Amino acid sequence: MSISLRMRVWLPGVMAVVLLAVALWRPAPPAAPRAHVVTRLMMSTLMEITLPGLDEAQESEGARRAFEAMAKVEREMSPFDPSSPLSRVNAGPRGAWHRVPLDLARVVRAALAFQALSGGKFDPGLRPLTEAWGFSVDAPPTVPPPAALLDRWLALRVRSSRLPVELRDAPGDEAASEVRLADESVGLDLGGIAKGYAVDQAIAALRGAGVNHGIVNAGGNLRAIGDKGGAPWRVGVQDPRREETIVAVLPLRGDRSISTSGDYERYFLHEGERYHHILDPETARPSRSGVISATVATADAMSADALSTIVFILGAEKGLALLSGIPGAEGMVILSDGSQRATPGWVMEPVKP
Repeated sequence: MSISLRMRVWLPGVMAVVLLAVALWRPAPPAAPRAHVVTRLMMSTLMEITLPGLDEAQESEGARRAFEAMAKVEREMSPFDPSSPLSRVNAGPRGAWHRVPLDLARVVRAALAFQALSGGKFDPGLRPLTEAWGFSVDAPPTVPPPAALLDRWLALRVRSSRLPVELRDAPGDEAASEVRLADESVGLDLGGIAKGYAVDQAIAALRGAGVNHGIVNAGGNLRAIGDKGGAPWRVGVQDPRREETIVAVLPLRGDRSISTSGDYERYFLHEGERYHHILDPETARPSRSGVISATVATADAMSADALSTIVFILGAEKGLALLSGIPGAEGMVILSDGSQRATPGWVMEPVKP
């Protein structure tokens, strides 16, 4: 028996339910402590907190603090709320510096570091491109945008003499930060990293409430701490072509994060071709690396979130090689032919019928 968690994708007004790439696997035996699950809809995703063996008061306080921490991230980083600091930056004049709050600055700084690490494959400035593809609108797309539109975006990005997104300490105030967007080809879109950061903030809030065992799951960006009554948490990775089928089971104990990026999460079929939401900035089109699912395990959820996207776009050889050079990072990919590849330290259990 398995427990499949489900998600709502971070889209304005969209409530369609899709199977998580990462799901809790196998409930604990009856002798183990009960696991209390608390859910709330945030960032248009079903946020789920699992807390085992706590008294009701501690569970309530821990969950309250965790949800408050994630709600703060949503308030600052939602691209759909015109009052959010991220949206105000996107609405502001290009070439000007815009002061941003601490959490937003932290995530932009991390995103820029992952951009450098990936050779530009991870890009926090793709909002105009993602809007052109339409994966983040109420009515899902059914056809790709005109090639001329994508080519114009590419040409503008190539001609720009500035870095697309820049971050600096605010003049005269090193405790504050400012962001600058180069031109109209750029807009902040932190969808590949913000949910992971929200999970990390929720875990910090749980610990602040004295909770040392549990799981926070934000639409497939999952971080586990401690264990479940002395047994490891077990997380299943979905088969990208067979819904409800698990291809790998990962035992987690201590403090570990898992994130999966796949071409089945948001996509449409057009003239026999699959168009998905993970865009390659070098082509302005969905990545065609041969990877259809990439799962990454790291210590923190923000890194796992970003790295799963990077590995997906880089492809099996370059992506897994990059992970092998990052201390504590491991991962696996599923290729279009159904085969699997993984880093040398990847650990998983056999899937039992």
